[in-house]
Amino acid sequence: MTAQDYEVWTRPLRRHPSLTKALLCINKVLTLLVYLAYPLLLLALLLQKDARLATCFLAILITISGSCRSGREQSMTCCTGAGAR
Repeated sequence: MTAQDYEVWTRPLRRHPSLTKALLCINKVLTLLVYLAYPLLLLALLLQKDARLATCFLAILITISGSCRSGREQSMTCCTGAGAR
């Protein structure tokens, strides 16, 4: 993205500061909805005794272990809180 592209994309937001506030508010609401919906969907799978629940937990564990590995380059304090090795 060039500076000119950035200028075109952000021009409406700079003209109307209330749009920026509205966009930030909508972003927060949508983020909260996702954080609320995910556990509710897991609960629905649990109540239905759906086999896909195990896949969801496996995906979470893989994501957590992957974030630990990618964080090692930055601080080496990852999930265990241990210092550099």
